Amino acid sequence: MQLLTLYTLTEVTCLAVALYCLRGEGWNCWGVQRVYLAVVVAVELGGTYLRQLPANNLPLYNGFILVECLTVSTVLRGMLQPLFPRSLGPWLVGWLAVFGVAYVLELALTGQPYVYLNYSVVLMGTVFALACGVYFYRLLMATPHRRISRHAPFWWVSGTAVFHFGGLASNSVLDLTIQQPVMVGELYTCTISPPTP
Repeated sequence: MQLLTLYTLTEVTCLAVALYCLRGEGWNCWGVQRVYLAVVVAVELGGTYLRQLPANNLPLYNGFILVECLTVSTVLRGMLQPLFPRSLGPWLVGWLAVFGVAYVLELALTGQPYVYLNYSVVLMGTVFALACGVYFYRLLMATPHRRISRHAPFWWVSGTAVFHFGGLASNSVLDLTIQQPVMVGELYTCTISPPTP
């Protein structure tokens, strides 16, 4: 059984770098990322293990969606807060409540335990991409200007924007190809349920 793939090795490397580089941080928005990355590695190793049994790993990944939403939302709030005169705490609580309702509704409406909660992930990616856009705008308008080559929050938010925008595009396209598979050459873009000729 092979648990260490290129993907899991990359995540373990990221965790090791975070443990080293963030070793002096407490429980602020930087320090909490060490625990988050440890959870990411544990979920990915668990998902890889379950896939090789073979067993369905979707409940594990669906549960991780909640951890991802809570962690990334909290860290984004920490990055955005210095750029706003008022507390963003109420916005964070409101967003987490809306996401929780959407997550529970999608879970209840699917009626199946082994369905990936794609709409919840698309909602999360959309809000994160918008929040990153707000960050970039507020940072651009802020005075004094910051030197972004040495401004760590800028790079964290940039990485988050790229990751979640890419995930948003991927999940949106994935949903479309599952509903209407397209034939490319001799293969379908989705092999879950190819159309019958």
